[in-house]
Amino acid sequence: MIRNTGDEALQTILNDWQDWAFCRYRPSLAQVAPIIGGLTNHCYRLRLAEGDYVLRIEGKNSRALDIDREQEYCIHKLVAAAGLTPPVVFRSNPESTNYWLRPYVEGTPLNEADLKPAMVVRLAQYLKRLHQLPVDSHLKTLDITAKAIRYWQIINTSNHELLTLKSKLQKALAGMPSEELCLIHMDPTKPNWIHTPDDKLVLLDWEYACLGHPLWDLATLLQDAHLSTDEENALIADSPFSQAEWSFAKRQITYLTVLWYRAQDLSSDADLTHQLHELDLHKDT
Repeated sequence: MIRNTGDEALQTILNDWQDWAFCRYRPSLAQVAPIIGGLTNHCYRLRLAEGDYVLRIEGKNSRALDIDREQEYCIHKLVAAAGLTPPVVFRSNPESTNYWLRPYVEGTPLNEADLKPAMVVRLAQYLKRLHQLPVDSHLKTLDITAKAIRYWQIINTSNHELLTLKSKLQKALAGMPSEELCLIHMDPTKPNWIHTPDDKLVLLDWEYACLGHPLWDLATLLQDAHLSTDEENALIADSPFSQAEWSFAKRQITYLTVLWYRAQDLSSDADLTHQLHELDLHKDT
């Protein structure tokens, strides 16, 4: 059994092979290997005669985390058509086991050592291409504090200190840094970038993608980068946004990030209390 998805469940999925259209031979469990690192979904590398594919099985907590799978699929098709991510080649009926298949991207996920200034500039340019795609008005626009409320509901704390911080930060971090609205990824963290052997960069995992502010993507990216203040300011200087807008976007993303980790039980109430106090104290930076 692998990460809560047993052999029986995997075999049930493999039994769909004739529905995949591109698959000529019945696959076996021996052709399936787990991909380590995902925090929400269960992903596997599927080695077929036609090539290698990623089998992604949707996490059971998608609804609790406010992940809209229909919107994710719609956006994935859009960005794949623009050449920014590999296409989904099969998607199951959402009423059954919810999974999809896409080509496997050979390469290495980025790590902190990779995030030197020159690489960060390349990643920011990639995100800029995403932000310039035509906007589909039917897509949902991210409301930071509404999303935060969903995480607070999962956290479900009665801690008075946390609830006081929640009240303050929900008011302080409402709204957008500016009127700019575009398609955003909302999770361009280092594990979601693949650096291929031919020096290309590919962004994966679009489950949080939506309409939103471009600075939210940049703020998420730079959480992992640890740039100096001068290096960060140089990057922002090439954008049309003010320092105040940038500072506000960073605080909003930090808020969502620490709540997400607590909602996933990857941190404690004590961790969250400290992080939110820091966020409240640095409201002017």
